[in-house]
Amino acid sequence: MMKTKRVFIAVNVELNCDLERVFQELKDELEGERIRWVPENNFHITLRFIGDLQPDQIEIAKLILDQVCSQRRAFGFKLHQVGFFKHRGNPSVLFFNLDHVEDLICLSGIIQKRLDEKGISSNKKFTPHLTLARIKKIKGLSNFYHVVDKYKEIPTQEIKVDRIVFYESVLKPSGAEYHVLDEYRLS
Repeated sequence: MMKTKRVFIAVNVELNCDLERVFQELKDELEGERIRWVPENNFHITLRFIGDLQPDQIEIAKLILDQVCSQRRAFGFKLHQVGFFKHRGNPSVLFFNLDHVEDLICLSGIIQKRLDEKGISSNKKFTPHLTLARIKKIKGLSNFYHVVDKYKEIPTQEIKVDRIVFYESVLKPSGAEYHVLDEYRLS
């Protein structure tokens, strides 16, 4: 049996100095909480999480990504505000919110449609955000809410999207490790 790979499609993000500072301040202010922070070299926006694929399906996905990207122009969006998702009423993911995401949503939708046509399913819901941390447990909820509220207004950063990346995600006890399978430039 051929070995599957756990894969996803993403846009890489590099923070500017202002948002690097905000990220570091969040880490400092929430120190002691059970939070797994994303390493800065792993910042990305997941366009489509696919999951396990066979090698032949990976090749089909690569062809689709090549075709889609060759027909799309580069575009941009903005990072702004700190937010969080809840799971069962508790904070579960800390993130930077995104603005001007119409092109990002469109690209994600086109990729999903093309993958679906070839029988490759991916996550159906796309909520544009940049994950900063995964939250295990918050002991000081009022402090957590105070810190997040403090960063409602942060400097914005324009992100230019001129390529997307096809990744393999290898799960390890220390967290996911990402390996680039391929990159695709937008025209």
